[in-house]
Amino acid sequence: MKRIYGLSFVAAVAGIGLVCAQPAQASWQLTSSVSSSVLPGSWGSGFVVLSQTANSYSFEDVFDNGYGGESGTFTYTGTVQWVGGGTQPSTFSLSETGLAQAQALYTTTATQTAKDGLGDAATTTYTSSPRPYVTTTSSGSHVTTILIAAGATYTFTRTLSTSSYGGSVNDCYVKYSVSAN
Repeated sequence: MKRIYGLSFVAAVAGIGLVCAQPAQASWQLTSSVSSSVLPGSWGSGFVVLSQTANSYSFEDVFDNGYGGESGTFTYTGTVQWVGGGTQPSTFSLSETGLAQAQALYTTTATQTAKDGLGDAATTTYTSSPRPYVTTTSSGSHVTTILIAAGATYTFTRTLSTSSYGGSVNDCYVKYSVSAN
């Protein structure tokens, strides 16, 4: 019985040694930066980085300028490169989700724009009850396979924008997330 335990223990220790001796996980690295031009609002959360890892990034901004209307443009720049050991694959997947939304309360005649940075068309909805408001939204999710040469980097830019004028209260929201795998 002791001998069986001894062999089991040696096998377990050897197994741990093999797991620990594995090379580091090779992966894609995403470097991110965001610039914005926003008409300052009196309400809203402001710019928030929701998450950031070695290969992903997401942010959002809620801004509002009350009766005067508002607009905002956000430019995201990402650079993807292979890091770590192992052989670099010739492709990677770029997964993106974008959302831009403008809302004007107490009106159905607001002037609005919304661009999610990914080319998705904007749609406008009108609501009359319990109070009139109009909302324009552009949103979508896309996965793109990118061909990349060994040792190269891939840089891309996405521009999200939204504006709302004409409501008694105008608010805007943008959200963008990206990952490279």
